[in-house]
Amino acid sequence: MLQNDVNSRGNTQWFYFTVSNLPQNVEVTFNIVNLLKSDSLFNYGMQPVVMSEARTKKNGEGWLRMGKNVSYFRGAIRR
Repeated sequence: MLQNDVNSRGNTQWFYFTVSNLPQNVEVTFNIVNLLKSDSLFNYGMQPVVMSEARTKKNGEGWLRMGKNVSYFRGAIRR
């Protein structure tokens, strides 16, 4: 569940969180259930940005657009 943006009337526009100490090649699913928007670029192929500290140290790669099966739809939770 996301907190409302500061100084807004209950809007939630973005999110940021960290996941640590995952083994390599583990698939992770995130369900963000209260991000209410009429539409999203995720519906049109946009991918979230992710960053791996290990990959950054090894290859110098920073933030990358990654992810698969990204979907965005209205759920049953009401504000």
